[in-house]
Amino acid sequence: MDWQALHWQKAHTLGRRLHARSVQATQRGSGGTVHALQRLLPQAVAATGRAGKRVTDNPGQWPAGVEKIIWDTPEPKAMAVATVRQHGDRALP
Repeated sequence: MDWQALHWQKAHTLGRRLHARSVQATQRGSGGTVHALQRLLPQAVAATGRAGKRVTDNPGQWPAGVEKIIWDTPEPKAMAVATVRQHGDRALP
């Protein structure tokens, strides 16, 4: 995954559309559809890229967390987005 080569406008649109579908399914009470969409979100490059961009664009969010990793260049940002797992990330002890 190349961080700078991602088409951010398209990723933003696709991520918002996926989120909107999840909200609409929740309002309809379609539990199975909501569950399927929630499982799809971490697999969607657009959604994870959009989330990673929102986290890393604010310079005030640059302090290292418990894992002592700072995402200040495109390489660690791309690595972080690419390693998002379906069942969530777990911090190191």
